[in-house]
Amino acid sequence: MTQRILFTLAIFISLASPKAGWAEQKAAVAPPAQAGEIMVIYRGLCPAEAQAAAIENIKKVIAYERIHSPVAYSSSPGIWADGHVGAVDLHRSQEALEEAFRWQSKDETWSAGYDAVAKGCGLRVEDFDMYILTAN
Repeated sequence: MTQRILFTLAIFISLASPKAGWAEQKAAVAPPAQAGEIMVIYRGLCPAEAQAAAIENIKKVIAYERIHSPVAYSSSPGIWADGHVGAVDLHRSQEALEEAFRWQSKDETWSAGYDAVAKGCGLRVEDFDMYILTAN
């Protein structure tokens, strides 16, 4: 009788544990943006030999933004599997995005940094693709 109870208890625990682990994992998965936030993706094709320098230049632009931008937003540089380099920015709202764009268009140091990224890849800034996604 005791063995039957222990066996039943062991089966119950083994079946309950994976579900509990899944629930914890599921709770840990969070969206990269909340509803109303704006994700902006910048990408430009960059030769493999120029990618490391391009990423360093992107990091310099991001560091400059963090100090000088009148509106706070996050930005992460990266290299896509297809050889594009760029960044993903997260803005808290459409208005914040527009304010950041206005500042960027007027700030010569920011523009020079973006130009350096493009030139390092043999591109012009206009050659970069930009995608804007509003999270729902």
